[in-house]
Amino acid sequence: MAIESGQTGALTQRERHLLRRSMAFYEALASGDRIPSTEAQRHFVEACRGTAEPETEHEVAFLKYRAGATDLSFAVEDLKVWGI
Repeated sequence: MAIESGQTGALTQRERHLLRRSMAFYEALASGDRIPSTEAQRHFVEACRGTAEPETEHEVAFLKYRAGATDLSFAVEDLKVWGI
């Protein structure tokens, strides 16, 4: 499930939901603060490092976010939730 160049500009409602619910977990895995304990988590880390193609909706959502998704309604709403 490769992320096409045009896909980085907008997050779907489902992707926004996943990010709201799991952002701290995604960030901890991606940064190495949390050690992956399942094959799915190991693949998530590989996708974040660019050594594997994103395959799950979680990987796609997080990588779109990291690539600079420009859905401002998501960004402003969640900056408040995250205390930024």
